[in-house]
Amino acid sequence: MKVFITGESGTGKTTLGKNLKQKGFSVIDIDEDGLCHWINKETGNRITYKADLNKEFVSNHMWVCDMDILSKKIEGVVNPVFIIGMPENIDDILKISDKVILLKCEPKTFLDRITQRKDNDFGKDKSAQEIILNRYESFERRIENLGAVIAKTDSSEEDVLNNILKFLE
Repeated sequence: MKVFITGESGTGKTTLGKNLKQKGFSVIDIDEDGLCHWINKETGNRITYKADLNKEFVSNHMWVCDMDILSKKIEGVVNPVFIIGMPENIDDILKISDKVILLKCEPKTFLDRITQRKDNDFGKDKSAQEIILNRYESFERRIENLGAVIAKTDSSEEDVLNNILKFLE
């Protein structure tokens, strides 16, 4: 079974993935494991430099998952496998997923997490936060309408993990 866990930046995807790995589950974090990259929307060219993730850059580029690499990583993985991330080619991942879980929390919570995290620069720029705030409701509504299970992540890491594991029962 392929379980896709998605949600806006700062909702706890990476933390949940680490906790699932600690419990012995197969986890592919497409953002953290190098499966995603930025491409220029106009040219389609892959960005090979460290970008300044401000509103201008994010508006002109897309964060995409390399589906060929993801497919190879999934082959032969013991069930379930958790695929975690939020690429702009999300429909490709939705097509191969058996179950979708949407992580949700209050905007204040995800913005606080974004500004405090040390391992990811996305959303630290105030202008990029504007993009996040403008898109999160429509993104969440779309994923919910596709039948995703909702997992609130305003609670403790342990509570979130336990709730995710209940969805597998």
